[in-house]
Amino acid sequence: MRIMKLLSIFNLSLIGLITACTSTPYTRGLTPAINGVLNINSQPRAGIDLYLSRDSKDLNCSKAAKTTVTDEQGQFHFDAIKEQMNYTPLMTYYLNEWVICAELHGSKQVIYTDNNYAQGSVMGTINLICDSHSKLSKQIKCINQSARAN
Repeated sequence: MRIMKLLSIFNLSLIGLITACTSTPYTRGLTPAINGVLNINSQPRAGIDLYLSRDSKDLNCSKAAKTTVTDEQGQFHFDAIKEQMNYTPLMTYYLNEWVICAELHGSKQVIYTDNNYAQGSVMGTINLICDSHSKLSKQIKCINQSARAN
């Protein structure tokens, strides 16, 4: 009788462990939401095509996952990129990378790159200010104006 009781407890424990380890679907963030302003010589620039790639080696954003265009105030926005995954209790760390390119003078140039190495999702919103910072420079760089939530 005692052995039967122990076997029952073992079986229930095993079933509980298996149930806990089964995966359930969830949505994982691959990039944050991105807001920004693009200026040329410190003046807002409308109509600039922007590209968001998830490949850090994609320096001309030819594999862009999202595109947008600056508005009259030079503002732009990218929604977060997400994917459906199966959640498991033993979460792994992911390296998520992203690159933003702007099309200027007929070619694309990288204006911002970032990454996130963490468990689960990239979360939050980043706010960028992008400018050539010089009347002579054709190179635009962005500065992250916010602390990114991880």
